[in-house]
Amino acid sequence: MKKTLLATAIAGAIAATGMMATNAQAANVYDQDGTTLDLYGRVAMGVTTGGQDAEDGSKTTGSEIVDIFSRFGFSASNQIDNDLRAFANLEFRPGDDFTAATETGLTTRNAFVGLESAQFGTVTVGNFDGIYYQAVSSVFDTHPYLGLQATGGSFQARGDSLAYRTPNLEGFQAHLQAKHYTGNADAEVVEARDDNSSQVNVQAAVTYEIDALRLGLGFSEDIERGSGEEYPGNNRYGGSAVYGFTNTLSARAIYETQSNNEDVYGLGLTFAEGPVTVHADLYHFRAQGDFKDLRNSNDQSTTRDGWSLSGIYAFSSSFDVFTEVTDQDRPTIDADLRLGDLTDDVIWTTGVRYHF
Repeated sequence: MKKTLLATAIAGAIAATGMMATNAQAANVYDQDGTTLDLYGRVAMGVTTGGQDAEDGSKTTGSEIVDIFSRFGFSASNQIDNDLRAFANLEFRPGDDFTAATETGLTTRNAFVGLESAQFGTVTVGNFDGIYYQAVSSVFDTHPYLGLQATGGSFQARGDSLAYRTPNLEGFQAHLQAKHYTGNADAEVVEARDDNSSQVNVQAAVTYEIDALRLGLGFSEDIERGSGEEYPGNNRYGGSAVYGFTNTLSARAIYETQSNNEDVYGLGLTFAEGPVTVHADLYHFRAQGDFKDLRNSNDQSTTRDGWSLSGIYAFSSSFDVFTEVTDQDRPTIDADLRLGDLTDDVIWTTGVRYHF
């Protein structure tokens, strides 16, 4: 069935958001009287090289062994009655490269609690990826490391958030989220702010799935914490579509726009056959408003192109290896282009992942 690959891709992306923190390899720790507790996680390491050196002259393009978003967490649920289910999740990430944990401690990620009803919908409160990301851009979050160049899950999301998702109405669902920014702060921060009142950023989205097609539309406010000013400008709007042509091939498209920032156009493909999965995406970015004026004043281009390509080989459901290549500013292809220019800013990453 054409929907097989589509459903797998969407479920994987949304599961990573924390609003549906499930894992096929999760170990069941407790299951009795309608209450379950699962342990899940991933250990992933890789070698990366390339990209662009920092503007301050620091070298950042050399080869380096890096952590590839390793994590572990606990997922719990309790079936209150035939319709109502309570759930909770607590997830952590280690320090950089597993060496700085004694200094920085564990990073809390996807820590939330909620109620789910097939009749009334789902309410979630806590730390999770934004519903704009879940509805619109998560379908491009298929690469193992840095391949996503559309909006990420942390955009106006993660902690201090409240979300509501309607029941599935014949493939249609609506989503709403509010993120609270407190005005409380230390004296020096309060003095430096223009506005010390609390603020709430709102996101809203709709999704629709039918057969092998999945559509998503959404918007998110983008207001700077502790200030009444919009930053970098106005609301962000976006739409995406995914279609599964066959059991092995699916295509996706995305458009995002935000005044005083960049418009994003993206096209992508995923091919999965047996243990091999390949993801390929092309992006085009076009500066808008104040951001465009700033680029022009600095004699910089107001457009750029990016691309991402990754291949994954799964030895089992728990262990895989991957290679990813990504470029966020591909040079213009013209008569003056040299072959070496195509790889100047490319980031190369090869790694291994163990899922549990």
